[in-house]
Amino acid sequence: MGRQINFFMAPEDLKEFDSFVFRDKSVSAIPNTLVSTVVSPLELARTIEGDFGSLRVYIFREQDLERVRIRRGGAEGSWVVDGLRSPTVEIFRSYFDGQILRRGRLFFDLGYCDDNSEWVDKPSDFLSWAQGLVHWIRGQYVKDEKTGCYVGTHAWDWHVKEGGNLVTM
Repeated sequence: MGRQINFFMAPEDLKEFDSFVFRDKSVSAIPNTLVSTVVSPLELARTIEGDFGSLRVYIFREQDLERVRIRRGGAEGSWVVDGLRSPTVEIFRSYFDGQILRRGRLFFDLGYCDDNSEWVDKPSDFLSWAQGLVHWIRGQYVKDEKTGCYVGTHAWDWHVKEGGNLVTM
């Protein structure tokens, strides 16, 4: 079971969200796909704006680094973040090509079932921090009733003034 919020973030909106997230110097970002089971300091980023090779990025707090779990990925020799068992927030960034802006998503799990089928809650301080990210989006963005998504200020201006397409698929 998890929490999510869907959004449309134009590049300028992402920059503003990035500034909010990384004002806390203990937050890092890592790509979804890694080269090994160990998160290398070289893979840590202090931004979600960079080229991660995918629109999916995970963010976490430094104090949670030891609890970030990595599992074998789909491609030979690749590893991916196990967001279910890790105190991480998945951010699937909006795709923007100047003509369309595709929906993005912020998601985190509240807990998981362990190997003994016992429910394990994620740490309460992690959940509070992650929920704060959701609250920021809800407080800063407009909810579009048509799509049910929260739309950043710059994305909304682009959509309304320039007729840009907000795409939910």
